[in-house]
Amino acid sequence: MQKHHINYLKNTFLPCVASGAAVGVIVGTAVFFFKWAADFLTARSAEIYAYVHAHPLFVPLLFLGLAVLAAAEFFLQTYTPETRGGGIPRSVGAVRGVLSFRWLRSAIGAVFNSFFSFFAGLPLGTEGSSVLIGTALGKGVSELPLARRDFSKYTMTGGASAGFAVATGAPLAGVVFALEEMHRKIAPTMLLAVVSSVLSASLVSSLLTRALGGSAGPLFELPSEVPVTLVLNQIWILIIAGVFCGLAAVAFCRLLDFLTKYYGKHHAQKVRFVRIIVLFLVVGGVGLLLNDALYGGHGLIENVLSMQFGVGMLFAIFFTRFLLIAFASSDGASGGLFIPMLSLGALVGGLTVKLCAAMGMSSELNALVVIVCTVSFMGAATRSPVTAIILAVEATWQFTNLFYVAVAVFIAYLIMSFFRAESAYESMLKNMVKRQYRGKTCRSADVEVVVCEGCFAVGKPVSDLLFSVNLIPRRTFTAEKEEEVFPGREHSLRVGDKIVFTAVSYEFDETAGELVNYFGKQEIVWKEN
Repeated sequence: MQKHHINYLKNTFLPCVASGAAVGVIVGTAVFFFKWAADFLTARSAEIYAYVHAHPLFVPLLFLGLAVLAAAEFFLQTYTPETRGGGIPRSVGAVRGVLSFRWLRSAIGAVFNSFFSFFAGLPLGTEGSSVLIGTALGKGVSELPLARRDFSKYTMTGGASAGFAVATGAPLAGVVFALEEMHRKIAPTMLLAVVSSVLSASLVSSLLTRALGGSAGPLFELPSEVPVTLVLNQIWILIIAGVFCGLAAVAFCRLLDFLTKYYGKHHAQKVRFVRIIVLFLVVGGVGLLLNDALYGGHGLIENVLSMQFGVGMLFAIFFTRFLLIAFASSDGASGGLFIPMLSLGALVGGLTVKLCAAMGMSSELNALVVIVCTVSFMGAATRSPVTAIILAVEATWQFTNLFYVAVAVFIAYLIMSFFRAESAYESMLKNMVKRQYRGKTCRSADVEVVVCEGCFAVGKPVSDLLFSVNLIPRRTFTAEKEEEVFPGREHSLRVGDKIVFTAVSYEFDETAGELVNYFGKQEIVWKEN
C-alpha cells in the first residue's frame, strides 16, 4: 500500500501539479499581454471609426483598410486553418481528439488573426481566442524536453481553463468549464492539472496587473448594489427573463447552425475570400452607423447595465449584433463567441427590464434582471448551465441571488432542450470536423491493449484517463485471474490488465499513438468491424 502511494505521488500527483503550474504561468502571462494588446487595438479602432464618422471624406480609405485586414486574415488562415471559427469549439475538438492540432501555428495564428478581427471591429471576443492560445501552449509544454507527453491532454485542458480564467477573471468558472464543456466528466487527475493551472495563471495575471499599475475588479462593473433577495410575488420576472433568453438562444443557435452548414457546402477558396471581404466591409458600414453593435461587447454590457439605451436602440443593437455575430462566426472569422453571447443576453435583459418596468417592476431590480439574462442566454446557448450560474457570481463579485439566477438559467436551458436545439459550440465543432475530414471515410474497429510496466495508466481507473471521444473502452480484464471487471466498478489498472476498445475514426494512426502513450509501447492490431 505504501509503495502504491509513493508511485502515485511520484508518477501522477507531482508531475501533474508541476506541469499544470508551469502551463498556468506560461498561459497566464501570454493571455494577459494578448488581452492588453487586444484592448489597445479595440480602443484605436473605435477612435478611427469616430474620426471617419466625423470626416466622411476618409470613408473610402476606411473601407480600403478593412479590405486589407480581411485579405490578411484570409491568407493567414490558409496557413493556420486551426484558427478558423470560434476558439472554444476548436479547443474542445483538439482536447477531445477529433480535430488535428499544430500547437505553435495555432498559438501564433490565433494571436494575429484575432488582432485583425478586433482592429476591424468584428463582434467577436478575446475569451475564445484566449482559450485557444491556452490549449496550444498547454500542448507545447507537454512537448518540452523534460516534459511527459502522456500528460498532453491534461496540460491542454489545464491551458484552456487557465486561458478562460484569465480572460474572464473567473477562476472557479474556468475549472467548471473544463468539467462541463470540454470533457463533460470529472476525472481526479484532470482536476489536479486544471486547478493548478488556473490558480497559477490567475496569480500571474494578478501580479502583472499590479506591476503595471492596474487594479483588480470584476468582469462587469454594476451601477448599484444588487438587491439581496426577491419576494415570492416577483418570481414572475425571472420566468419572463428565462423564457425570453431561452427563445433567443434557440433562434441564435439555429441560425448559427444553418449558416455554418450553408458555408460548408460552398467552401471554394475564391468564394470564401469574397465572403470575408464582404463581411469586413459590412462591419465597417455598421461601425459608421451603429458603433455600439461592434466589438466583443464588454463595454456594451456595462452600458446596458447602466440603462443607457431606449427600447428602439436596444432592438436595433440586438438585431444587428445577432446577425453579425452569427455571420462572422459561421464564416470562420477568428475570435471568440463567449462575451458576444453574453452581450446578446444583456440586450435581451435590457428589453426585459423595459417590459417588466411597464408591468410594475421596481427600478432597483434592473441590474439583477440584466445579469440574470446575460448568463441565462449564455448558459442555454452553450448548454453549460453550471458554468453560467458560477459566472454570475464571479463576473460581478455579488455573492447573492444565486438561487434566482439558477431559476432563470434552468428555464432558458429547459426551452433549449424542448426545441432540441444544438448548442452553439457543439454545432460549430461538428461542422469543423466535417470540414477537416471532407472526402474521407469513417471506420470502426476493435483493439485489445495490455497495461505495460511503468506506463501512465498504471494505478488509475479507466475513467480517470482522458481518451479521445472516438476511443471507447468496452471491456476490462484483470491480469491475475483473467476475469472481466464489472463495468460499474472502479478498478485501478495494474500491469498485465487487458482492455478492449472500440474506435470510430478517420485515421487510426493517431488513435494507435494515443493508446501507446497511455498503456506503453506495444503492437496495436486493429480488427475492423
